[in-house]
Amino acid sequence: MLLATLIPIEQAVGSGFGKPLLAMLGGYAADVVNKVITRIIETFASLVRGDMNTLIEVQKKEMALRLSEVEIKNRSQMTSKLMELQQQVDSGMAPDEIKGKIKQLMETLAKS
Repeated sequence: MLLATLIPIEQAVGSGFGKPLLAMLGGYAADVVNKVITRIIETFASLVRGDMNTLIEVQKKEMALRLSEVEIKNRSQMTSKLMELQQQVDSGMAPDEIKGKIKQLMETLAKS
């Protein structure tokens, strides 16, 4: 009956016999009709919720961007510390103090 209601067959057939005939054919092909209806519902549902693969790709890109930002921040901090150490070395820091500062920088780098 669903097919007979949805498909305007009377215009093609021209008599009142088209809808009952379509309903009978739909009854014999109930599996096909069910698959078509299920596919239509799935299509509308995917439009509403969005494609899951697209959502996953967007999340991957966001995570990569965050990781990139953290990496840039860490590099910037390390560069700043190295420049500070360079200034301290240039100002005549004792060799033992230089070794200690380098050790601290290496530990910081290993934790990152």
